[in-house]
Amino acid sequence: MGTKKSHEFVYCLYHVVRGRYDSFYLVMRGLNLLDSRLGILLYPAISAFYVIIFRTHFQSLPASLEESANLEGANDAQILMKIIIPLSKPIMAAVALYYAVGRWNSYFWEMLLLSSNEKFPVQVLLQRIIISSQLGQDIAKALTRGEASIPTTIKFAAIVITTLPIILIYPFLQKYFVNGALVGSVKE
Repeated sequence: MGTKKSHEFVYCLYHVVRGRYDSFYLVMRGLNLLDSRLGILLYPAISAFYVIIFRTHFQSLPASLEESANLEGANDAQILMKIIIPLSKPIMAAVALYYAVGRWNSYFWEMLLLSSNEKFPVQVLLQRIIISSQLGQDIAKALTRGEASIPTTIKFAAIVITTLPIILIYPFLQKYFVNGALVGSVKE
C-alpha cells in the first residue's frame, strides 16, 4: 500500500471513529447522562458483537424443544423462562465476561463523559498516575536531576491492583466462558 493510500485510509478511519463518538456523546447529552455512571454503563451494553453471539446461540437451539414444550401446553413465557434462559446461561456468562472486561479496561469513554473526579473509574486514575509519573520524571530530571514524583513501584502496584479483580473472577466463570465461546462454532 502506497503512502498516499495509507494516509487516505487513516483519514477515513479517523472520521468513522470520530463520528461514532460524536453521535454517542450527543445522545448521552440529550438524555442528560453526561457525568453519570448510568451513561458509562449504557454505552457499550448494546453491541452488534453481543447480538451476533446471542443470535448464533439461539439459532443453535433445536426447534424441537419449543415444539415439544408447546405440545405439553407451555406458553411463550414459560418456554422462555424454563427452557431458553436456562440453556442460555453459558452464553450469558460469556457475554457478561466480555462486557465486564471491556468496562473494566475502558478509560476513553469515561474520560469523555465524566467530569467529576469522584466518579472516575480505576482505569482513568491508573492512566493519570502513569502520565503524571512520566511528566513528573521529565520535570524532575530537567529541574533537579532527582527522583520522580511517583516511583515506578507505585505504578506497577497500581497496574497489578487494577488487573486483580478480572484475574480473580475469571476462574469462576471459565466453564461458562468456554461453553459460551464454543456455542455455534460447530454446525451439526
